[in-house]
Amino acid sequence: QGMLGIIPFVPLLLYMFLHINYFEEVYFRKSKKMVLVWALIHIGMGIKIHMALVLIPIGFVFKYIYDKKGIKHSYAMHFGTNIMVVVMLFASFIL
Repeated sequence: QGMLGIIPFVPLLLYMFLHINYFEEVYFRKSKKMVLVWALIHIGMGIKIHMALVLIPIGFVFKYIYDKKGIKHSYAMHFGTNIMVVVMLFASFIL
């Protein structure tokens, strides 16, 4: 329970961030419609509906970066955003 129930999944989470985020950028940044699909797919990952709606503008920012700078930059931004969210989640458990 609590933090001890989460720690065993950290390696899987990092693997997902490294690989799945890249493929999300490849497939879901090609059009604005796919950005919306990307945000709504997060509901299937267990994200609450209101948080999936928050992902829509974030997805458009990732798309803007993808269009202007390319996939490496949008992937790095996506990866950094996810790491920041996880660190904040862990900090909320500790504090």
